[in-house]
Amino acid sequence: MPESYDTAMRRLRSMEKKLSKNDNLKREYCEQINNLLKNGYAEPAPNQSTSERLWYLPHFAVTHPQKKKVRLVFDAAARTNGKCLNDALLTGPDLIRSLLGVLVRFRQGRVAVSADIKEMFLRVKIRKEDRDLTIPVAK
Repeated sequence: MPESYDTAMRRLRSMEKKLSKNDNLKREYCEQINNLLKNGYAEPAPNQSTSERLWYLPHFAVTHPQKKKVRLVFDAAARTNGKCLNDALLTGPDLIRSLLGVLVRFRQGRVAVSADIKEMFLRVKIRKEDRDLTIPVAK
């Protein structure tokens, strides 16, 4: 993977500029970062990494138009020299094809149940030796 630090830092400076213009967004963004640390979904990165496998992961804020809730997005599609983290990750099964089957089976029984797992993606554990590949950039 190419060196991604400069690209990620440019994105961070752009995000900081956006946050400096909106105190409410900045407060909510900081709350989201603190929530990641408090719940153990993230950990402070060391100043120096000893790993040869390293990728700086840009992040940005998205606000839901109806809910007005700020959500952090970690941009694994951000490209540096034509490469992105998504290019190096294994892809899962194509779940879109099976969606029609799910909808048809959903109507088979008398009762249907649906659920949403809060912060599900954040609960996925990353092996210690792979964590340097998903370093969100922050000052």
